[in-house]
Amino acid sequence: MVTIGEDTFVSLEYANAYFARRPYSSAWTAATEEARENALIAAARHLDVLDWEGFRTSKAQPLSWPRRYVLDHEGELVPADIIPPRLAQAQCELAILSLSKDLTTTEPGIRRKRVGDLEVEYESAMPDVLPTHVRRLVSSLMRDQSPHSARLIF
Repeated sequence: MVTIGEDTFVSLEYANAYFARRPYSSAWTAATEEARENALIAAARHLDVLDWEGFRTSKAQPLSWPRRYVLDHEGELVPADIIPPRLAQAQCELAILSLSKDLTTTEPGIRRKRVGDLEVEYESAMPDVLPTHVRRLVSSLMRDQSPHSARLIF
């Protein structure tokens, strides 16, 4: 059983409702309840370690959300007692992905492969730890990694 605030940002009921409205969700609907819960926990752990804007609402809270002093994608202050909808969606998207893929492994992409005399050439950089569609959901909630940027909250 998942516990909001301890091992997940969203409930199993929220995720089930999310996938009931989302196309191409057969992997979720075919999974057992235990597999769904494990997927939500894996997704939350994956998101929990990212570099988020703002500060935890309490030093004692197990997860990185909820947070204070965070602006959403429209520049509005996120209430300190909620999980932003885009973070909830991102957790669901990572959860369905985790049903078919281990989220903890990141390998460099293969640039070129040859079969005769076996040759493999990898990309020079490691891939992003978040799929593009998930990064788009949460990027406004994350700290900018550029050393020349600052975000002001009044």
